[in-house]
Amino acid sequence: MYINFKSCKKKIDMGKLGYHNVSQKRTVWREISEQYSGKFSIFQTKSNVLERFNLVIPYNEINIEITESDTRPLKLSFEAELHKKFEFSISQEDFTDKITKFFGKKELQIKDKEFNDLFFLKSNNDFLLIEFLDNPELIAQIKELNLYSMNCEFNKKTSFYHFLSVFSYNIKKKETLDEIIQLHFIIIQRLKSLMLIK
Repeated sequence: MYINFKSCKKKIDMGKLGYHNVSQKRTVWREISEQYSGKFSIFQTKSNVLERFNLVIPYNEINIEITESDTRPLKLSFEAELHKKFEFSISQEDFTDKITKFFGKKELQIKDKEFNDLFFLKSNNDFLLIEFLDNPELIAQIKELNLYSMNCEFNKKTSFYHFLSVFSYNIKKKETLDEIIQLHFIIIQRLKSLMLIK
């Protein structure tokens, strides 16, 4: 485990700054980092006010990056080289999506009705996305952990596919962060089982 404090010039009294739960949160992230042999960093502004947490966890030759701050949602991302062109988005339905559905626009759906009611799916390869989501454990975890969005896009700069998941809350419990990490292990395993990752 590696802990890096960026631009930290003096000891901070987090209580005076209003960050009463930072110590507990730091402990959670540090324990997760140790559990998965990760690299944990805390990035700070020049004024030494906490900016964000960053954690990188290695898994099956892929680095999963996790970031969060008091002002930004929890995000997990990783990059992988794929055998096929495969881009997709899974997002919580908004008002526009519901109106679109109401007027009869065809929507990509899977076998799970509850999932279809919660999320709007788009892909350049509908068949492949449906096959990717044909996993009860994956679907159950996405619903339970209140995923806000998940995207896979080709990164022209790196020639890899960039996966990004966003969750609509800050993590307070180690168990919750652990479950979200396990979800991404399932995602990577799923990509490998479909022979998508090179």
